[in-house]
Amino acid sequence: MSAPRRDKIPPSALVGVIASTDELRLATRMRQPPDLFELRLDHLANLQESQLFRIRRPLIITARHTVEGGKRCD
Repeated sequence: MSAPRRDKIPPSALVGVIASTDELRLATRMRQPPDLFELRLDHLANLQESQLFRIRRPLIITARHTVEGGKRCD
């Protein structure tokens, strides 16, 4: 097994937010994607792991509580 890939992220990195399936689809097709993506799990309740492998940038994965403005996923 190989070691996980470690990307160097610039200090002024551009971050794209993925909070819908449409945004996820767009992120996988961008010609010039941002430096990294924030993936909002609280907005993507039915996300499948295989969808993540199509994103060609590092990910920050967040799941915000409703008190912090997150979406309630039942």
